[in-house]
Amino acid sequence: MKKIIATSLFVLTAIALLGLSTANAAEELWVIKDGVLDKKALAPGATDNNYCRGKTVGGFHVTGAGTHSRLRTAKSALGDCELKVVFSASSSRRKWAYPKINITDRGGLCFWKTGSPIILSVSKMSLPLKGFQAPLQRNPFDGQLHSMAVKRVGDKISFHYDGKKLNEQPIDPEVNLHLWFDALFLTCKIKSIKLTADKLSDNLKTTFKTAAPVQEIYKGSGVPPKPTYG
Repeated sequence: MKKIIATSLFVLTAIALLGLSTANAAEELWVIKDGVLDKKALAPGATDNNYCRGKTVGGFHVTGAGTHSRLRTAKSALGDCELKVVFSASSSRRKWAYPKINITDRGGLCFWKTGSPIILSVSKMSLPLKGFQAPLQRNPFDGQLHSMAVKRVGDKISFHYDGKKLNEQPIDPEVNLHLWFDALFLTCKIKSIKLTADKLSDNLKTTFKTAAPVQEIYKGSGVPPKPTYG
């Protein structure tokens, strides 16, 4: 009996250590942490032309309605990964789609207007995912803190708002994903932007693997019928 208990404890300890080592193996890139922007975490050129103008106020990185605030991360993600943004947004904005998590060349998780669904826009994307729209329980423009996230685990990519999974679809598990946050012309208070991945890569160019001819990639882009809102 003692031998069985000792063996069981050994197995449980090994499993726990394996899980801990796996978690510790993930790499992190904080673009904004506790409201402080790290410009070194931004891609070359991302700090030009007013693209990341803002200031830290009360633990938030505050962007202005007249700025670009296109926070392009300096790294792309390989393997299992997640980009998570914690923010609050004003209802007064000049551009309909923002705030947005961009997945370069594949789509953007974004909003239309107060009361509208959250959508994955895939218009004009060279390697589009499947667009969708999902209802919201909490208005993103109510001045309260909300979260958005795009996550890949294995061969699935999923989209989240306030901790709720909105949609999941297949994706190549091996290609790099360039994930970044866009608050174009939006008054936004950003608490954090964090990229976590099995491995971070300096390659920001979109890659893909397919046996189909190039013309077949663009044929049938997966763009859903244009939604209409009342």
